[in-house]
Parts: sequence; C-alpha cells; structure tokens
Amino acid sequence: MTQFSHCEVVCPNCGEIGCEMKFHSVNTTGKPKLKMEVAKWELYTWVCPKCGKKYILSYPSLINDNGTMWVFTAHFSEELAARGFSGEIVIDDDCYDPVMAALWK
Repeated sequence: MTQFSHCEVVCPNCGEIGCEMKFHSVNTTGKPKLKMEVAKWELYTWVCPKCGKKYILSYPSLINDNGTMWVFTAHFSEELAARGFSGEIVIDDDCYDPVMAALWK
C-alpha cells in the first residue's frame, strides 16, 4: 500500500510556500506507471509555482517492488542539475501538514 501525507514546502529561491505529498511508502508492484514515476524522480519533485525553480525533495521513502523492499532517499546531484533541478529541499519527519491542519479547524 502506498502511504503519504502532505507537507508544507518553502522555496529556497523566492520564499513561496507550497504543499506537496511526502511518500512514506510506495508499492510499485503491478503498477508500471508508478514505478516509472519513482525512476524518473517525479514523486520527489517540486516546482515552485511562483519562480518556476525545480527541486528534489529529500526524505526517506520505503519502496516495495514485488516483495523486494528498500529505503530510498533522493539527493541533489550533478545529474539532477543537468536535468534542470535547482537544488534540494530536505523534508523532515515532523513537517507541517496544512491539509490535516485544515481538517482540525
């Protein structure tokens, strides 16, 4: 089962605040489209709606592919810079979840 929460993200370039899904676990078994989204970094990418800069979201995520499991954490690299990423935003375990906060109001 794929599990996620929402986390507040702040753009390091312009300070814009956004909301992005943080995937705690991703089950790619029998889901080739989801497997490709993991492989292409799409689940771990945030594009600032204000300045358009693209960032990799860095946090540990459990990947389950047909019973083989591993913990994956994306990190900024020269390869990602060549693909247009501006940097890395580290998401910690206790990130602010604006969706849950709105539900509790």
